[in-house]
Amino acid sequence: MRTIALVSLLLIVASSSNWAATSSVKSWLCIGEHAIGFAPDEHGHRWHEVKFPTGKYVISQATGKDPLGLGTLYWKVRNFGDPESSVLAYCRVDFDEKIGDTKCDLLNGDFLFNHLTLRFTRITATAGYINYDAPGVGGALPPTLEIGTCSAI
Repeated sequence: MRTIALVSLLLIVASSSNWAATSSVKSWLCIGEHAIGFAPDEHGHRWHEVKFPTGKYVISQATGKDPLGLGTLYWKVRNFGDPESSVLAYCRVDFDEKIGDTKCDLLNGDFLFNHLTLRFTRITATAGYINYDAPGVGGALPPTLEIGTCSAI
């Protein structure tokens, strides 16, 4: 009887410790699996779907002051292989306790990551289509959407 109770207790503790085990991780390697978007033809008149190259990213805890002074830095995203100081995005919001996600601000989009599902989404050039031929813009970047998965490192 004690053995059954002990095994049951261990199973309950093991299943509820998923949050604690995940939250102790301090960095992840994320690898893009698919990237799509839209780009203009050579004349800039017609837009069409395009496959874009995927990337590799490292998410780690941020330290120091926010370079833009917009708030507390919790996490940062950089391209895999780039130095620690080369930051692609800052996450000014920590992980949601229930859902497990956070949003990081890119210069021209968002990087979203969930440390429980280990998935990410990178959205860039969100205004690329609407501002493409606006006066003074000189051709904007094409909007893209990249998705992928991550592993603790």
